[in-house]
Amino acid sequence: MQEHISVYTSDFIYNAGIIGLIRLLETAGTKENADYETDNNELMVSKNFLINTDLAQAYINAHIAKFAQGSAYTRLLEDDIEKINMFTDKYAKEETKELKKKLDDSYTKLLGPSGLTRASYITACDILKSKNIGIDLKSECKNIKDIKDYQKKYQELLKLKVKLQNDICKETFLMKDIMYSRINSIWSGRAFLNKANAKKNVKEIYYKDFVEPVIKYLKKIPQEKKSSKHCIVCDAVLSKPIDISFLNDSADDMSRKKSAFWDYKPDAHLCPICAFIYSLAPLGFTAMQRDMVFVNNNTNIKTLLEISNSVEAITQLKVNDEDNKNIWYRIWNNIVQQILKEKFTAQNNIQVIVREKDKERYDFNVISKDVLAVLQNSMKYIKNIGAISIQLYPPDYFNVQDAVLRNILKRNNQYGLINRILRYSLQENKQVGFLYNVLMIQQKIIGGNNVKSVKVNMYIIRILYYEGQKLRGFLMTDRGGSAETDNKLRGFVFQLLNALQVGDDNRFWQLILKTYAGYGLAVPREFINGFANDDAFQQLGYAYILGLKSNPRDIENMKEQIEGDK
Repeated sequence: MQEHISVYTSDFIYNAGIIGLIRLLETAGTKENADYETDNNELMVSKNFLINTDLAQAYINAHIAKFAQGSAYTRLLEDDIEKINMFTDKYAKEETKELKKKLDDSYTKLLGPSGLTRASYITACDILKSKNIGIDLKSECKNIKDIKDYQKKYQELLKLKVKLQNDICKETFLMKDIMYSRINSIWSGRAFLNKANAKKNVKEIYYKDFVEPVIKYLKKIPQEKKSSKHCIVCDAVLSKPIDISFLNDSADDMSRKKSAFWDYKPDAHLCPICAFIYSLAPLGFTAMQRDMVFVNNNTNIKTLLEISNSVEAITQLKVNDEDNKNIWYRIWNNIVQQILKEKFTAQNNIQVIVREKDKERYDFNVISKDVLAVLQNSMKYIKNIGAISIQLYPPDYFNVQDAVLRNILKRNNQYGLINRILRYSLQENKQVGFLYNVLMIQQKIIGGNNVKSVKVNMYIIRILYYEGQKLRGFLMTDRGGSAETDNKLRGFVFQLLNALQVGDDNRFWQLILKTYAGYGLAVPREFINGFANDDAFQQLGYAYILGLKSNPRDIENMKEQIEGDK
């Protein structure tokens, strides 16, 4: 390959930037092994390509290609206007108050400050003026809003849509969306994300802050001042360093803050190449609703790209609302399958990093060999949980699958989650049969790779679940199933939960013995296994409670499973 620069995998944001650079290269029409090559953790890029390509425009094109589909611009001009079209046609045939309200509400939303007159679009109009394109969104939206006839109103809306879909307008509005919903999740305060540059040309300001320094650096054009500072990533000697503080959560703003920790001489500087790569990091992340996810591996760039493309493909699938609630499961499952395919060794820990937009923080999850084994063995049960969201803490909904996965990745047990959901079920009188799958996942966590012990433990768990079902059947059928009996059963479950939550096995066994003795029943002998250790106590205790809380119609199914285990 001709004269080139080499970059190597480093921290997760830099690695995301390397994937972003490859995506920029692909968008610009380059050819692998001609303009760039990868070799394990090294990416080589032609200097000639970097010098002679319009990198600023390639940056814009790559971001639009990746993020346009999920942007507000696309939603407003396609989905929202299509909905108005549908309501308009219906209203023309049947002028009902209900349809009129839907139309008015749709226009208010589309033309209001959360729609086409949002602040970022107004500044976009200022940018367009510098390109001799005059669009006064506030005025045009007000004029449309004032029209009373819905047919004329819609026709004027279509005219505005045509204006906004002009190539230059489309690029400008899309970049406004992308920079504030995706790019600023990773970096901010520089180029077009510096507040002082909000009304400036996006391409020009990006070129000035990120591309021009790269060109000068590659051409070895003398800089204004000399220094002996080194790039914190590649150790290159710098004449005009760039500080790293534009990356979110990476370092203090070194233009404002000084610290005795580094003797008042901050050294977190970047060379132009590394700064440029960091600016591409959003292209390496995958958008998931408002959040961004990146799967990190320092050993192989091709594997990084394959996993990233695979996760990206899942998020692009058109799915129904029910499947969309399962997006976390589908993404984790895909990540695990890809990792298994690559046959990673125990030394190759994989980071799954989520940039949480609402909390403005990174959430780190490490998949090591043992965690991977649990995930692999638990995927059936994770899938069985389904797309369940409950209001543990109203008004917010709580996704059970997501919580289970996070517990696995953070090496937390599932007992606290099971306890909280069972308490919720008692308060709201809800069936929570899916928790049996959560308990099976916890058993996989405890059981590890010892297949024999796993089978024995599952057998005992199923028996105690079945015993719980039998006691419930006895109380609700043989004892008449009165409201008083139901309340007693709920109280019994609540006391057992309290004992399990604090690990009070004495209290738990006292409650069991008292209840069975009170009804003249024999205590299931399998309870003796609960004395082995705290995990055994927790597993068998929750198995029994889940049986007490189960649907009576499931008792035959559990009986069949037990027979199959023998």
